[in-house]
Amino acid sequence: MIDEIVSLGFEDIELSHGMTISKLPGIQKAYQQGKFRCSGVHNYFPSPVEVMIDAPDAYEFSSHRPYERARAMEMTLRTLEQAAEFDAKYVVMHMGSVPMPSKKWTKRLTRMLKDGHQLERSFAKHKLKFNELMMRFYDSGDESEMNLFMRSCIDPKLVEIMCE
Repeated sequence: MIDEIVSLGFEDIELSHGMTISKLPGIQKAYQQGKFRCSGVHNYFPSPVEVMIDAPDAYEFSSHRPYERARAMEMTLRTLEQAAEFDAKYVVMHMGSVPMPSKKWTKRLTRMLKDGHQLERSFAKHKLKFNELMMRFYDSGDESEMNLFMRSCIDPKLVEIMCE
């Protein structure tokens, strides 16, 4: 595989999440022989053996399932070890997601975007506030501030229904 990539004129390769562990020895050998330079590694590399498809988000740090968060950490540490072995310049990581159907949870930002206001200060202010609260939530695990902000972005009638 590496020989084919190199034959196309590439010298720097990103080792990506779609690689299975069975391909790792060949990649390591090619690297040790100086056939390519590793520009970066994309988490999870190699792909977890139990994941049958190319899925960089197979395990998320933001999952509500403790096993999934633990597996994300385990596989990321493995990726970092591989990045060090290949002297990668960077590691691409998908930190997770928060399920938020845009029609329900980000109504204000979506409406502003549809109306062409994405370059206005008020749009940036709301987006920055959202990002700031998400970072606080990730750091502390306390969702109360984020919940208040999210509720301010949706229709009050929907909030009433959700609280029932």
